[in-house]
Amino acid sequence: MTSLVNYEELDRQIAVTQEEVDGLKQKLHAAQVRLVNLSNIRVNAQALDEAPDPDVTFFPSIQGFIEADVVRGLGQVRQEADGVVVLGGQSSRKRIRSTEMVADVVKEADVPLTRDEIFTAFENTYGFPETWTNPRNALNNAIARATEKGLIVQDDDEFISREAAERLVADKARMENGDA
Repeated sequence: MTSLVNYEELDRQIAVTQEEVDGLKQKLHAAQVRLVNLSNIRVNAQALDEAPDPDVTFFPSIQGFIEADVVRGLGQVRQEADGVVVLGGQSSRKRIRSTEMVADVVKEADVPLTRDEIFTAFENTYGFPETWTNPRNALNNAIARATEKGLIVQDDDEFISREAAERLVADKARMENGDA
């Protein structure tokens, strides 16, 4: 019996459509990253505009993840156990190393985490700086940067540390080769 369907042509069309879908997924991901970045730029700009006193900056409970303070003039710097307080003079804004902090949270978990799980683990581990007016956006931006830098790996809606992903790939290869 003769088939009414040209399977070769159908397979070709499936492959072409899959390539289109893959391309659109990449464009969507790039647009999502850009959206998060633009949203965070706006939030950060607004936070800078609304800062009550630019000469006093305090970030609780994230000691060790703040870049070295640069103080111009004769400002005094006092370091406390739970953060850094800059008193007097003009100080540069401190950079919170949220990208590395996200990578550390994911690495510490050693299992795939969703964005919500990263958010909760980040909050439990470090808390959120007072200057973050929208912690969810700031953290989504940090997740995107950590993924772009290869510090963490995204698989569907979950993220895993690069080291754990490499272990999983190696384990899978060993199992496929019968070395398990």
